[in-house]
Amino acid sequence: MASAQAVESIATAEACACERKPFISVREAADLLGRSREYLYAGLRERRFPGAQFGRAWEMPRAFVTGFIAEVDAGSTVCFEDFAAAWIAKAGPQVAA
Repeated sequence: MASAQAVESIATAEACACERKPFISVREAADLLGRSREYLYAGLRERRFPGAQFGRAWEMPRAFVTGFIAEVDAGSTVCFEDFAAAWIAKAGPQVAA
């Protein structure tokens, strides 16, 4: 039987590995932001939000989502669409669709 310390160590390692992934699914982003997946998918398709398409699946940069949440948590009043536009502008030239 695994000790509680070993189980906690495994859980911590899994959490750390998850945070190292540069992208999160639209479902995860929607859950974190409290928004609908449809809203995020529309913004991704229209290139208003940063993201990457892998086959048919869309994902969003973890740093973008967590950065937005951190701004709001810090007390800023932030428009999600403005934050996304600034993020995209800062990213530099993009590949055309």
